[in-house]
Amino acid sequence: MSTTPLKRCLDMADRIIIDGYEIENVEFRDNGKIVCACDEDNRWTFVDQPVELDDEGSASATTTRNHEVTLDFTMRRPMLERDVVGTPATLDSNEDLVLDLLKFSKFGAMGQVFIVEAIRSYADDMAARDPATVGNGLVAGQAWVDIAKDVQARCGAFYGRHERGESAHAESATLQPIVQCESTDDSPAP
Repeated sequence: MSTTPLKRCLDMADRIIIDGYEIENVEFRDNGKIVCACDEDNRWTFVDQPVELDDEGSASATTTRNHEVTLDFTMRRPMLERDVVGTPATLDSNEDLVLDLLKFSKFGAMGQVFIVEAIRSYADDMAARDPATVGNGLVAGQAWVDIAKDVQARCGAFYGRHERGESAHAESATLQPIVQCESTDDSPAP
């Protein structure tokens, strides 16, 4: 048995069953709540919490309405040391580290905001510098400044697009919107 954050289990699962209901949609909200739904009438709301995951992939969790439910997970991959609460993460690459920082902050979505703002701030600082002052034996100053300008431009394009209300995909005008339930009723319908 291992203690793992509920959010991590939900994020890693290919299949989730809550009290016998197969979950079709998991929504990680900006307010830190996690909504799991199988249809409009059956949904459960959680906040991230440590759960005891047994060897069969089952755990118990408490909803925001203080109901204890049983969750059964079919995981995409085996649990790793970094998935267990209280053990140091064993990340293999910078990409693993950045994804781990973005996905599994104990501060929820605010962790993502911090990481993105740190990247943007550093890119802005480096892009404004004279390349001769930032070079080192490993990276040429001009390359470092060019990377900063690329990151700056890509962040600007991404956030500018959102400010203008544009979609990421040109074909999105032909796509139907996904209907998302706003109700957060935790208990299944009778």
